[in-house]
Amino acid sequence: MPDEVMMILIAHEMAHSYQSAIRTGRGGLDDVEDDALAIMKGWGFRDADTDDWSARRADERWRAQEERWVREWERASAARAAKRKS
Repeated sequence: MPDEVMMILIAHEMAHSYQSAIRTGRGGLDDVEDDALAIMKGWGFRDADTDDWSARRADERWRAQEERWVREWERASAARAAKRKS
């Protein structure tokens, strides 16, 4: 995980600590999260950057898995062909 993304995650959790320390929050979980995002924004962090990074990583993981499937298919196909020859 890049340092920039880790900083955002830490800032998010620090925003929750800040909320607890000053006892803010409007009640519901969504409201608490919205408040945390607003606090982070005030500190100069953009929460969507973590989503962007996560989406890119998901794409990379999917491509890597596809490559593993192809290699496994090729290995299994070669093993079946060798078995038929013997």
